[in-house]
Formats: sequence, C-alpha cells, structure tokens
Amino acid sequence: MILPKEWEKNVNGREIVVWGTGSYTPTTIVELHTTHAKDVSFFVARDWQKKPEFMEKKVFGHEVLDKKKHYVIISSIQYSNEIANDLRQMGFVENGDFAFLSMKVTNFNGCFEKLREPKQIWRGIAPTAVDRFVEQMKERGMTIKEYVLDNEIYSNYVENTNYEALLTDANLYRENTFEEKRLQHFVASELLQLSQGDIYIDIGSNRSPAPDIYAKLFGVKPYKQDMRYPYGLNGNIIGGDAADMPLISGFADKMALHCSFEHFEGDADIRFIKEAARVLKSGGKVCILPFYIADVYTIITDPVTAIRDSIEFEEGILLSCKEGSWERHARRYDVEHFMDRIYKHADRSLINIELYRILGAPRNISSKSWLDLALVVNRL
Repeated sequence: MILPKEWEKNVNGREIVVWGTGSYTPTTIVELHTTHAKDVSFFVARDWQKKPEFMEKKVFGHEVLDKKKHYVIISSIQYSNEIANDLRQMGFVENGDFAFLSMKVTNFNGCFEKLREPKQIWRGIAPTAVDRFVEQMKERGMTIKEYVLDNEIYSNYVENTNYEALLTDANLYRENTFEEKRLQHFVASELLQLSQGDIYIDIGSNRSPAPDIYAKLFGVKPYKQDMRYPYGLNGNIIGGDAADMPLISGFADKMALHCSFEHFEGDADIRFIKEAARVLKSGGKVCILPFYIADVYTIITDPVTAIRDSIEFEEGILLSCKEGSWERHARRYDVEHFMDRIYKHADRSLINIELYRILGAPRNISSKSWLDLALVVNRL
C-alpha cells in the first residue's frame, strides 16, 4: 500500500486515524510502522458496535472525528468512495485532512526478500495431491477409512443450527466462510460420535461457536482451550499451550481441532499428539480437520506477518508465501513428515491413528475449506 506524497506534512501534529477494519488494514498498519514510523490512535468503522476493538485499538463510529484533531487514512477499498463522501460532508478535505491508499503493494516483495531460504510463492496444491498422499499412505501400510457425508443428517444439522446469525454476532464469520465452518463442525461431530455427557474440549477455540452448538445438539459438557485465554483452568475456559494443558490425566472424552492444528508452531504438533494420549480417557477421541497436506512438506506464511512478528520457522523447511493472507504459520504435511512427526511419536500402546478421506461433501463448500482429509486419534 502506498500513501500519497505530502501526506505526512499534511498530518501537521494531528492524531492518525484509520477508517476500515477489513483485510487490507493490517498491511496499512505495517506500512505506517515500517515505512513511516507512525502509530494509529484508533480505528473507525460503520459497524463499530459489532467490533469495538481491532488490533488492540479501540474502534469508534465516524461521529467522533474532528478535522482539527484527526487525520484520516481510508484503508477500505470497496467502500472508499462512500467513506470519502462522508468525510467531505463533515468538512474534511482530501489530502489535507484525509488520504486514500493506493493498491500498489510494496511490503510483500520487501518482506519476501528478507525471509530465509528455501522459499517460494504459494500456488496451491495440485488437484491430484490428495489422491497421491492417500496412495502413498496405503503403501506405508496405513488403513485409510472413508467418511461419506449423509446429506439428510447434514440437512438436519443445518436446520438445528443458526450459523447465519453469526454473521451479525460480533462479526464472527464472514459470509463466505460460515458454510465452511458449519461443514467442518458437522463432520467432526460425526467422526467423534459425540454423545450425551461427553466432556468435550474445543482446541484452539478462540470464539468458535462449536462448543456451544455441540452442547445444545448432543448434550456434551463443553470446554474451550486457546493460548489467548488466561493461563489455567477457569470454569470451562482452558488457557495456555494445547500441547501442555493444565488438566489431570484422563480429563476428556472428546476433543476437536477445526482449522487449528496447522497453526501449531515448532514442535507443538508432535507434543500435542502425546498430550492427547494423556488428556483423553480410555475410549476417547480427538479429531483434527481439515488435515492439510501437500506434495512437499511446507509452511505457508505471509512474509509481511512473518517479518513483523519475527517468526522462527523450522530450519531448512520450505516456506510458501501467500500474499495478503496475514498467515503466521500453516503447516502442510507430506507423507514422510506425517510419518516422522505424527505417526512415529504416537505411543501405539495408548493410541491408534486413523486417516479419513471425506467424500460426498458439496464441492462448492468443501473445496474452499480443504475438507478432503481428517485425522482421528483414538485412546485405547
């Protein structure tokens, strides 16, 4: 993103305010910090009541703006003209009191160059990658099970949940993602065989509705785990490292990781498999889905995020750089690294591991959620 010339001069001692809390805003903040050494006082958004905080800053409605005190940077692309008209009606003058961002991205290229080798631009996986992975796993002697989605049962799940309402509930899901999440949550519930009274832990839960939905539909006793929560067991909230939970052995019946396992950095994936064996009761299960794979073992990252956060990646592992994703760390396994990191560290006197091929899901949804494979760890 590039700001117009003379904008810093035009700020003239005023506080910098960013209007917009969408996908382009994090790059705007990085640009301000790294290129201009500027900080933002707060954000403005029309739906500020749904998202009162963003990137650890307060979000307000545009009514608080005062041209004598504030210089506004418009980071929204889709609504930039509407926002500019609102500002003009309030007496703000373009460039003098507010500025648009241009769409030319310079930060990605610069941050990409700073990343260590080996690295590449992420182009996705080949359409045949999942088939190859499955065949290679069979050659290694692993049984691959098939889960075929029952559309009637799934339709009942859809009717008894209200994911659409989550679009307006604290801006939890964007309109193009809630169907993906609903499908993932449903398939996990099927593979886990959730039942009344199960003690269930949602790993990497953050603000996911899955624990509450599972409690309502299946009668589980839900717990929510995330490293963002305060450390310890506080009611049904578990804070800290998922690979070292502050829980007694044999605490839980079922656990699930919906789009979270790939974000476990360093050796946390290895440690979690061992921790699952400790935390689960005999007969318990943990479901990891989607289970992400690639032809070559790699970690997907956005160089802007990687450089900003000084992420320490595994030495020698291929980094696949995905522009505009803001991704820190998303691991994709090949067969060799699955065997070395997951299968080898599974104590088979305590657990067995099953790999499921997910079939019958609507492709317009499952292709976006990468729901091709799921991993189930069973406690013996």
